Amino acid sequence: MVVTLPLKTDPCTRLLAYWDALRGDRLLPLRSEIDPAALVAILPYVSIVEVRDPDTMVYRLCGTALRDIMGIEATGLNMLDLAPPEGRRQRAYRNWVAATRPCATAYELNLTYSSGAIYAHEGVSLPVAPPEPGMPALLLRAFAPIPGVIWYNRREMPRAAGEYDFRFIDIGAGTAASIDPSEDFLIDAPLQV
Repeated sequence: MVVTLPLKTDPCTRLLAYWDALRGDRLLPLRSEIDPAALVAILPYVSIVEVRDPDTMVYRLCGTALRDIMGIEATGLNMLDLAPPEGRRQRAYRNWVAATRPCATAYELNLTYSSGAIYAHEGVSLPVAPPEPGMPALLLRAFAPIPGVIWYNRREMPRAAGEYDFRFIDIGAGTAASIDPSEDFLIDAPLQV
């Protein structure tokens, strides 16, 4: 099953094509097949997130453009700790579903900086099989401004501005019924979706 999406940015489009070529006829590519050197042209916009449980999703790799966009170096940090408290549960749910269902995600959102500048961004998140059953899954992600390169103030952490367009993408294992967590989705204990 080839996944095609109407993506607007080169990093997201290229990452999806790379991931899809790696997996071939399988549901997921293997963790051992991911070669950051093959992504050198878009690596500044790429992150790899290790999804340990619904409350722990650690950036294993976070490109330099992402550092500039977020205003911090996120490698080694739990991505959920970077979400505002009111959005943390939703972010946890969406990434947990993508990693464990598995399915892809695509989204567009506006980031607002303290200067008042608002920039539109696009993201794609693609699941990767763990090396062994029971080990954490990975999400291979790209996040980039729409359109092209935008200057950022590296000393400020932007915030998502309002609602944003988010969707789960079926890659062969279905998707969740909702993009929002149900009442029983807790981020302090591992759950299966």
